[in-house]
Amino acid sequence: VLVGFFCLPQAIYIIAESISGRPLATLGKVGATKSMEVLRQLFRDRWLVLQSSFIGTGLGILPAVGPESTPLVAHTIGRKLASEPETFGKGSASGLIAAETSVSANVGGSLIPLLALGIPGSGAAAVFIGALTLHGLRPGPLLFIEQPHVIYTFFAGFLAINILMMFIGLFWARYFAVILRLPGAVVATFIVFFSIFGSYAVNTSLFDVWIMFGAAILVIMLGVVGIP
Repeated sequence: VLVGFFCLPQAIYIIAESISGRPLATLGKVGATKSMEVLRQLFRDRWLVLQSSFIGTGLGILPAVGPESTPLVAHTIGRKLASEPETFGKGSASGLIAAETSVSANVGGSLIPLLALGIPGSGAAAVFIGALTLHGLRPGPLLFIEQPHVIYTFFAGFLAINILMMFIGLFWARYFAVILRLPGAVVATFIVFFSIFGSYAVNTSLFDVWIMFGAAILVIMLGVVGIP
């Protein structure tokens, strides 16, 4: 179901855009801002980073307020409190920092209702609760009582992943961007292949593959009528 919700529909959208002749995202020279410049910019906007982190975490705690609306709220508040609000919405690095910081913080916030109450607050949390269930863990208050050591593993892992993502963003983003040079049909083909392969590999069952296709059709139908 998760693969059908998040992976296969994107491949179908890419295929539809390729058939319609609309160009996908174009990419010129693959480059990236120097890492020290990024860190200096973050230091200059340190209060904005802190503010957006609190906003993202707070909205992540609220069930059903996912990462889609969080950057809009953080960007709007950041613009209202900025010394140069006119630069927001025109390629401002501060605006980008406000939006992306809040999205990252939202993921951590969404883990709070997931672990404490068993309620996923975002798409990432829904994937996470599925992984816990597969390993025989029940998110909720009993998890803290029955297996408290697992909670500390989550905390340590979350910190380690955020540090790892920082280094990936600083040093490897330019290499990942090269995928935009591939034709859309090629990207879509790989997505479809790995979606089918991954769904089948869980239980080596074709029934799971049909479930994935059914979930993808449901998502596309909801998208057609404007339900995100």
